[in-house]
Amino acid sequence: MSSTTKSYEAYAEVTFDIAEDVDLTHWVNPDDGKRQHRMDDIYSGIVTEDEILEHLAYNAVFNSVYDASRLDGWADLERGKITMRVNGWIES
Repeated sequence: MSSTTKSYEAYAEVTFDIAEDVDLTHWVNPDDGKRQHRMDDIYSGIVTEDEILEHLAYNAVFNSVYDASRLDGWADLERGKITMRVNGWIES
């Protein structure tokens, strides 16, 4: 039995809609009122705003998560405050 292999390069662009009142890097813990970095207990290597946006873009493209409130560490976020739209294309 023979087979043929064909490869394609797929590209994705993620567009964010972020509400003005959202702090991408920090949140306030309702239990103690302390301001904490959003990724401390999840991915401590993700620190900057750009790294956080890259993390969100990855989840939009590879895990089909289009609202940040659906991810670990973002449950405090009201739905619709950070949404992602993915546009993709394939070239042969």
